[in-house]
Amino acid sequence: MEERNEAAAAQSEADLQGGTEPAERTGNTDPAAQAVQEMQEVQEVQEVQAVQTVQEDSAGREAPAPAGPVIRAKYNKRELAFTGEEAAPLVQKGLKFEAIEPDYRRLKRLALAEGVGVSELLDRLLRESDEAAYRRALEDCGGNARAAEKLAAFQRREQEERAGGREADTAEREFREVDAAFPGRFAGAEELPVPVVELAARRGLPLLDAVLRFDHEQKRQAEAARVRQEAAAKASAGSMTGETARADLDAEAFSAAFAAALH
Repeated sequence: MEERNEAAAAQSEADLQGGTEPAERTGNTDPAAQAVQEMQEVQEVQEVQAVQTVQEDSAGREAPAPAGPVIRAKYNKRELAFTGEEAAPLVQKGLKFEAIEPDYRRLKRLALAEGVGVSELLDRLLRESDEAAYRRALEDCGGNARAAEKLAAFQRREQEERAGGREADTAEREFREVDAAFPGRFAGAEELPVPVVELAARRGLPLLDAVLRFDHEQKRQAEAARVRQEAAAKASAGSMTGETARADLDAEAFSAAFAAALH
């Protein structure tokens, strides 16, 4: 059917271009027959055009423009149409970019000075920041590498959440982080030491961070107390030894004086 329609359309186009009347092809000069034949040919051409239209639609023609009021914008050398609902979040993103565009331009200039792309520069800065954060966490945890890794990872997740515009979770979620790091140590958030809660609130630290800092300070104080006790014990022992020696000297002097008196 499609081949016959295409052939009829091609023949009709050739007839129009060559100025040949359909009656001249068939040799039929009857006006009625000629009219019928012309109508058949017109119908065949219309059928071919309809088939071509369906094929074009199935091949992926552009969707019709949205109904109702639209907002048109050019992007990537194309004009796009958006409904008000579709355009609202795009406008919001555009306003946000407008606010940070000066910073982005400075960042791009810095990347050009370093001879790298913006993405590569950001990756390097983030990597250096993570390494510095781990060194600080290692110091806060008294050299405990495992605890430092947990602390640094927790801080990184917190930063990512805040950078993404998400509010920090409640103390309940933070307590779950503490419980995962120290299973069974605290039955609930109410059992957390008061200094931990105060430190977290005063300095805006996550609970896990505050617990690790608290533990480190407790160990430091315990070690300092042990050193003081040892020093005091040594000093006390030295004092007693000195008193014994002085008593011996006094006894010797008394004996010498007593012996001299006897002579």
